[in-house]
Amino acid sequence: MTSEIKDYVSRCETSQSFGRKQCKQTLINHDVPDRPWAKVATDDFTFNNKEYLVTWTISAISLKSITWNKPRPKFTSESLR
Repeated sequence: MTSEIKDYVSRCETSQSFGRKQCKQTLINHDVPDRPWAKVATDDFTFNNKEYLVTWTISAISLKSITWNKPRPKFTSESLR
């Protein structure tokens, strides 16, 4: 089946027009932190009409999720403490 897919894609004009333009980028390796919470990441998003702020540590699987009604800088900084 793999060879059939490769054959089909090689003859497909649409696939050929995109070709190698959408190559995957190589991953960037990061140093492992020497202590917990040395590197922290955050993201905010909307799901089912609710706003969320998620924080996590790079060194461990530790998630914290906060639901908020009106995102604002003061609330964000207070929530991260």
